[in-house]
Amino acid sequence: MQWSLSNSFDALTQEILDIKNRELTGTLTIYSHPSIVQCLLIPRIGEFIAQYPTIHLNILTGQENINLANRGVDLALYFGLLPSGKQLDETFMSESMVPICTAQYAKTHDLYNAPENLAHCTLLHDRYNSGEDEWLTWAQHFDLGLDTDSKSMEFDRSDLAVLAATQHLGVAMGRLNLVQDWIKSGELIIPFTNMTLPCEHCYFVSTISERQWPKIIAFKQWMMKIEPLV
Repeated sequence: MQWSLSNSFDALTQEILDIKNRELTGTLTIYSHPSIVQCLLIPRIGEFIAQYPTIHLNILTGQENINLANRGVDLALYFGLLPSGKQLDETFMSESMVPICTAQYAKTHDLYNAPENLAHCTLLHDRYNSGEDEWLTWAQHFDLGLDTDSKSMEFDRSDLAVLAATQHLGVAMGRLNLVQDWIKSGELIIPFTNMTLPCEHCYFVSTISERQWPKIIAFKQWMMKIEPLV
């Protein structure tokens, strides 16, 4: 009798959850890399909240790509190469990279349209950049012959490298869609013209194929409407 009641209660609870998941309401758990949350999501998320006030957002961050089902996550946002796996992965934005620093740092090191002077600068590295050495890739593309490791500082998050650049500590490799607010405010500048390089990697949203609930679809559609700078 006790087992039957417990089983019935569990079934009822699951049925209620299923009903909620089929509606534009309830908790939506999102996982993403910290830099995407800080620089891309938070400045815009108010628009989504205003449009869907009954959806409660639970935002988690981490550097690893995760198994959504095992972590209880509805949707993940990543920057990297589009994988081919069991999860449903869809590109929502391309990206380009370019060196950024403060105007003061650029003036002190005579950087304006003089990329060869990077040899005398501290290069700020994001060592957790989806497996791509962004500084080396950029330098090789523009045939600079730059030793990208001779004078450098390393971080495990791209937003920390950018933050260091705002403190005049060196030159960071900025992803345009993530650093636009610093550029617009003038806190950081792009010292070189026509030296922006499209990234091989992209931003993509990852969901579980069998779990395309209305609140998940709504968030994906909202993300797809974000206008990229590149």
